[in-house]
Amino acid sequence: MANQCTVLLTIKDQELTKNRMAELIREKKFDSAIIKIIILALLGLITIYYFGHCLNLFLADFSQTRFLFPSFLALAVFLIVFFFQVVFIRTSWQINLIIFSEALVLTFSLSSLSAFFSKPILIGIFLFFLFLAFGSFSAKREINNTLKINFLTTNRVVFGGAVTAFSLLLAIISGVIFFNFLSQQTFDFEKLITPLSGITEKILKILPSNFIRNILKGFIEQQINSDAKLKLLPEAEREKIIEDALKQMDASAILKGKEVQIFLQGLGDKFLNIPPQTKIYIAAALGLTIFFTLKGVGVVLTWPLTLIAFLFYELLLATNFAKISIEQTNKEVISL
Repeated sequence: MANQCTVLLTIKDQELTKNRMAELIREKKFDSAIIKIIILALLGLITIYYFGHCLNLFLADFSQTRFLFPSFLALAVFLIVFFFQVVFIRTSWQINLIIFSEALVLTFSLSSLSAFFSKPILIGIFLFFLFLAFGSFSAKREINNTLKINFLTTNRVVFGGAVTAFSLLLAIISGVIFFNFLSQQTFDFEKLITPLSGITEKILKILPSNFIRNILKGFIEQQINSDAKLKLLPEAEREKIIEDALKQMDASAILKGKEVQIFLQGLGDKFLNIPPQTKIYIAAALGLTIFFTLKGVGVVLTWPLTLIAFLFYELLLATNFAKISIEQTNKEVISL
């Protein structure tokens, strides 16, 4: 009888111990949610690093345009992962910590910008973090203020904040790099010729021939004025030299690769003579143009990503990666 009591007490103690362990697990939240949060965080860090790494390779050598596609592909994947981070991670400090870590990883992945790390770049990275955090906060507020989660509304808020963050950061980086080029004594067009040649050819085909001729004439006049001997020639002889040079170039030949280099080089010489204060305004205008362009394009391109995100959203709910539950809460209502 004593042995039976001892066995019963032992079993009861084991059950109490198991119940206590279960309570500790619930209290400390040692469940699968932590693993899922870590997975989402790692996916975000990997994709944001790959985006910055490929962009870094392009910025180091502008002729390496093949890195642009994988860079923006990684950006697209990051937007989807960021959406799931915001929707599935309920604790604010956890999502903000992940966003801060992603901003740090992106900063260090852009190693080619070390020479350009000035106040504008640092401000851009800080604003990047703020817009991601604000997008997360706005989406959380949208979820908390509605009785039923609206996927499209939540997705629009999250993607809107993320696209704004990336557009702003890329615009600031472009403006700073362009200002750095304008501030140099000479332009290294070897890095710019390859990606710009095709674009320049298309632009020149649209422009009237007289417009191209006037630009070429201005370049030739600038070269004549820079030569002390040619500068002293009579006006008639100088005009003849200009006309002969224009005939040799031929306006139609400007569309060929070598002439495009001459066009860009002459354009670079023009930029070198711009006052420093004006260069700042030009770089700022370029940055604003890039920002609004990327913002507009991003709004259109996020629709396919929204469809992909919705399919994954339904798949994750179906596989119990996350679950939807209904909570009943008491609320004070003032009435007369």
